[in-house]
Formats: sequence, C-alpha cells, structure tokens
Amino acid sequence: MIGVYGIEPQMEHYACMVDLLGRAGLLHEGSNIVKNMPMEPNACVWGALLNSCRMHKNTDIAEETATHIFNMNSEITGSYMLLSIIYAASGRWEDSAKVRISAKTKGLKKIRGQSWIEVKNKVFMFSAGNTMQGGLELIHGVLKDLALQMESEGYIPNKRIIQQNVDKEQNLMVEA
Repeated sequence: MIGVYGIEPQMEHYACMVDLLGRAGLLHEGSNIVKNMPMEPNACVWGALLNSCRMHKNTDIAEETATHIFNMNSEITGSYMLLSIIYAASGRWEDSAKVRISAKTKGLKKIRGQSWIEVKNKVFMFSAGNTMQGGLELIHGVLKDLALQMESEGYIPNKRIIQQNVDKEQNLMVEA
C-alpha cells in the first residue's frame, strides 16, 4: 500500500487484514499482524481476531486475544459473549459460565440486535424479541425469496447450535 499507492495503513486496514486472514484460518498470521502493528490495536482489530477464533474453534488464541480486549477496559459485551461461545463450543462449560458471570459482574449488558430492511421504498426496523406492527408478511416474503436465491447459488446455511445452560431458569441457544 505504501510503496505502490503511497497510502499509510490505518486501523481499519489492519482490522480488514486480520479478518481476511482469520476467515482463511490463518489465525497465527493474523495474530502476528496485530502484535506487530505500528500503532496500538483497538478493540475492533482484536475483535476481528476473536471472531476468527470462534469460526475455527481456536481457544488458545481466543484466550490471549480476549485478555487484550478485556485489559483495554472495553465495555464491548460481544467480546465476552464470543469467548463464552468459543468455550461452549469446545465443551468448556464452566469457563463459558465464568466469562458470562464476569460480564454480568461488570454490569455489561448485551445490546439487543437491531436490523433495518427497505421493502418497496418503506424502511422497517426491528429488534430481537420485538414483534413488528405491520409489514411482517411482506418482509417474510422478501426473506424467503432471498433464501431461495442464496440456496440456488450454492449457499448452505450452518444450522449447528449449542444448547448452553446459562442458569437454572434459562437455556440460551448460541450459534456454534
């Protein structure tokens, strides 16, 4: 980038490289980039590596990566949840529960996921756990069409899940 285009890599460029390497399963290479950055990596760069650890079920790099994120005093609840999911996927249920308890003790709460979709020039916003007042049938139709199109292009959804006993009253389903 510097030699050919005269562009000095910024934090976002490093995050993208770490994400690309991680998705390709090159977690050690991604980790080395983060550790050798000319600037202090932020939570987004570390988070890209942590997400790759989830995808490839690598608890060793995940633990090291999460430690860096947690030491930043980052209040990104997602990092705690990712590490918990990584532990759960490897059968380390006690460690998974400890991470969730740690987040709860620090007062961190998971922010509800929100999505927007535009259908026929109208924007619909919805969040996890809330039902929409109108347009649900229209949106379901669009989503069904998209799913059929993706499947015709060869997409195979990952439907594996882990059932994790979070506490006595509640079972939480998390993606593996």
